[in-house]
Amino acid sequence: MVNLARWVLALLALWIAAPALAATVELDIDSADVQVGQRVGLVITIANGTPTAVPKVLAPPGVAVQYVSQGSTSYWINGGMSRYVKYKYVLEALREGEWVVGPARVELGTEHLTTGTVLVNVTGAPTDAKPQIEVRAGFGAEWAWVGQVLVYEYAIESRVQILRSQWTLPPFNGL
Repeated sequence: MVNLARWVLALLALWIAAPALAATVELDIDSADVQVGQRVGLVITIANGTPTAVPKVLAPPGVAVQYVSQGSTSYWINGGMSRYVKYKYVLEALREGEWVVGPARVELGTEHLTTGTVLVNVTGAPTDAKPQIEVRAGFGAEWAWVGQVLVYEYAIESRVQILRSQWTLPPFNGL
């Protein structure tokens, strides 16, 4: 029993004496090349720190940044714990040009950290751009004969996020 107590005390001393992992912050963007009107994801990741407020991202006049959500994940690896907190934003391109987004200041109790910046290249939307949402449906054959097998095809293409999509087939009376 004495040996077990010594082992526990030795492990406890090592654990207390082990240096704590320093907090780090990072700013990432889904795509640095966007077109006017396009939206992309922007994420601030805080490793091994506990933020006390939602970080504010500095945005130049050519882009708009809006906070969306946050989440956290913890990992135990080889007896050590790592915690990651992610703040998600949407960046919308407003005007053409190269824009520096960030930094963001992250409050961690009595201290604060600052993220790096990301360079966003905004180009104009092409003049022959497709519509935001395009729906196609049909049989794929202009003429049909009695007994021919026809395949009804339908598709939806979207340049914007669709939260819910539902399709009702037309009545095929007599087919």
